[in-house]
Amino acid sequence: MASELSVWYAKDEQDLDDARLAMLAATNKPATIDFVEIPLSVVQEAGLKVVESLPTVGPEALKSRHRDIADLDLDSLQTVAKIIQRLLSEDKAKRLTAGQCKTMLKQAIANNRFSANELAEGISSKL
Repeated sequence: MASELSVWYAKDEQDLDDARLAMLAATNKPATIDFVEIPLSVVQEAGLKVVESLPTVGPEALKSRHRDIADLDLDSLQTVAKIIQRLLSEDKAKRLTAGQCKTMLKQAIANNRFSANELAEGISSKL
């Protein structure tokens, strides 16, 4: 049985911030979250399939950047895990505390990046 892994496409630092915001906007509650930056070339070189897909929740303006690593089975999941493990050892991760997550979302709303109504129900009630 194949599955997919939800990811966000980013080509520069601004896109990375947008991707983080999109993921945070879809969460159920503020929590410490680790983000791993996986270069598209690494995913493609590993023979993994990336497809565009629209998430069901989150800010409309950010949904177009959503992707899935698709058709995952046990072998390809192991490949993804090894990629993530290698990137973690290379310091390609960023940790945000629950407080930082809340601050990012509040700032994005205050700067009219998106509306609080576009957040997942669980997170919007916690801001």
